[in-house]
Amino acid sequence: MRSLLYAAIVNEPDLITAIPANRWIAGGAVDTAPARPFAVIRIVDGPPSISKAVQPRAQIWIHDNRGSYTRIDAILAILRQTLENAFPAEDSNSRIVCAEWTGDSPDLTDEGYNTNTRYSSFTLTGRI
Repeated sequence: MRSLLYAAIVNEPDLITAIPANRWIAGGAVDTAPARPFAVIRIVDGPPSISKAVQPRAQIWIHDNRGSYTRIDAILAILRQTLENAFPAEDSNSRIVCAEWTGDSPDLTDEGYNTNTRYSSFTLTGRI
């Protein structure tokens, strides 16, 4: 499912214009922050059902320079529209039927990266 989610993001021209493909990273993938803005994709796997259906949650964190949240808010709006319309999709390992937006975080700061940040949460419905 992770690869389908990443493909949906990097195939959206407005998202890649805002944040180049190499700055959409998996949680824990880097020790030092890439150039800003950048995004961190985190997936919390849900247990599969008997039918192998799953509903993991995805959090996509947008990081930017300290100061205004305007660019972060604009990217989150594009991200929501993109993911709500990107599915169903399938590859050889998994299928995502839909991505349901479940909310955005408040304005936050990340002391480790020294950035402003917010995230959008989605429930992914599909199979593995």
